[in-house]
Amino acid sequence: MKPKRAIELIRVSTEEQAGDDRASIPSQQTVNRRTVQAFGLEIVRSLQIVDVSGASIMAAPEMQELMRLVEDPSIEAVVARDFSRLSRERMSVTAGILEHFEDNHITLYTQDGALNPADFAGMLMGTFRGLMSYKERTDLLAKMFAAKEEKRRRGEFAQGPAALPWGVGYEKGRGFFYLPQAEEVVRRAYQVVLSGNVNYAVIAHLLHGAGIVNVKSGTVSLTDRGARSILSNPIWMGWRIVDHKRTGGEHYTRHDGRQAGRRKVRRAPEEVIQVRVIDRPLLSEADWKRAQEVMAHKAARHWRSQPGYETRFTYHGHLTCSLCGEMLYSSHTTGRHHERKDFYVCKGRRVSHTCDAPYQRREKLEPMLDGLLARELSSRAFLRTCIDTLKKRESRHDGQHRTQRLISHVHKLQARREKVVDIYLEGAIGREERDRRLADVDRDLQTAQSLLLQQQPAQPKADVESLVDLLAPLAEWEYWSVEQKRRMLATVVPDIIVANYQVKSLGIRLHRDEERHTRAASCRSAILHRQGHASSGRRPRSRGSTQ
Repeated sequence: MKPKRAIELIRVSTEEQAGDDRASIPSQQTVNRRTVQAFGLEIVRSLQIVDVSGASIMAAPEMQELMRLVEDPSIEAVVARDFSRLSRERMSVTAGILEHFEDNHITLYTQDGALNPADFAGMLMGTFRGLMSYKERTDLLAKMFAAKEEKRRRGEFAQGPAALPWGVGYEKGRGFFYLPQAEEVVRRAYQVVLSGNVNYAVIAHLLHGAGIVNVKSGTVSLTDRGARSILSNPIWMGWRIVDHKRTGGEHYTRHDGRQAGRRKVRRAPEEVIQVRVIDRPLLSEADWKRAQEVMAHKAARHWRSQPGYETRFTYHGHLTCSLCGEMLYSSHTTGRHHERKDFYVCKGRRVSHTCDAPYQRREKLEPMLDGLLARELSSRAFLRTCIDTLKKRESRHDGQHRTQRLISHVHKLQARREKVVDIYLEGAIGREERDRRLADVDRDLQTAQSLLLQQQPAQPKADVESLVDLLAPLAEWEYWSVEQKRRMLATVVPDIIVANYQVKSLGIRLHRDEERHTRAASCRSAILHRQGHASSGRRPRSRGSTQ
């Protein structure tokens, strides 16, 4: 009898489990080989998934490849050590995997036997194993978090080296200790602060001189904010205060499903852990608290914290570099005669040094953008092109595609609801916050389910007249205050793509209260400004198209 062609699936949750000193992958291979011999299978492809939790396995490219491979009629089986290697997802996701196997006549083989989702008994057993795998994961997380919490209360360290504070080490049996190269520079940094000279750039340079490498990033660079954070750590007076915690819910995941930590939330007052971990502190409690008062006083007197403060930059947060796609942010320099010069600067040039976009003077760029918004977004010809483009784009989305999007949205809302309940059960939020979040999710869920039942294709209701009414105030844009402009930008124009005083495109966002949701219509204005346009007042030619 010809053996069944099968795909082998191997998964480990962390990179450490895939190391040569661990036997996780070889042990899975050994079990799979016994399964192959017992059921007369032939492995034609082996997929290994590393550093992917069973709770986010569907985001992994390897799992997506598996789902494509099983669509091949020549593939009849999938081999894994146990069901948990396939999924520890919530039941809705696990059911989707089983249904995909059923549609493609795939049998799952594990060390426990064969599972055929096409049979009622097989689907029932698969559902049961999925629930058990999910419960095993949640129980394991609960035990792990409880053990770490107990270690923290005893003054021990329950995380990896990357989570250690700057300038502090930890060894089992010795406990927490100050790194020798950090003691002197930290004392000097606090002396600078207590003297009243709170210059975080100077302090960051001083701390940088200690040459301490950050375990996580592998760099020694310190920002001004990083220096402020280091001096705010109570570890320098011998105390370790843990006032935040990671939730026991799902990991954050990158686009490829790899793990990226959990959400951090503030602890309730009764959950805060405060324990003395160093008997001979670097600083007295009186000096540390005095330093915190000095830094808090500086923050309160900062110009951004002053009442009535208004930014000089109208388009800050709404500009994108057309050369590299990075955001433009505000910057200023002071000349020899104490003259302040404001610029819009590309992040790609200033931070990563990967872009050649020049600095753009605020006094020159903003009047040009003001004229563009006042003229183009109140032009009937331009808006008519935007509406025509929007209608053509929406007409290409048939009912089936809309239904699939609604089904996907319903599944996401159901998963979000389950997550809120989990966070409440873990004690991260209270009853009132739980009820508030559930009410928001249930309202969105009811709306999505109603739309799904109707399954009526939505037709674009926007027209030129409504857009003209909406954007008519922009005719007087140049006379508005900066605050008024920024309020309008936050709701109408989310992004403007520009470099070297040349605007490549702009987008507008249309809000429709009657549809109870926001529909975004991006209209690209192909306006290539020459630098002389802003000063000469000539109106550039334009056309509308999709973005």
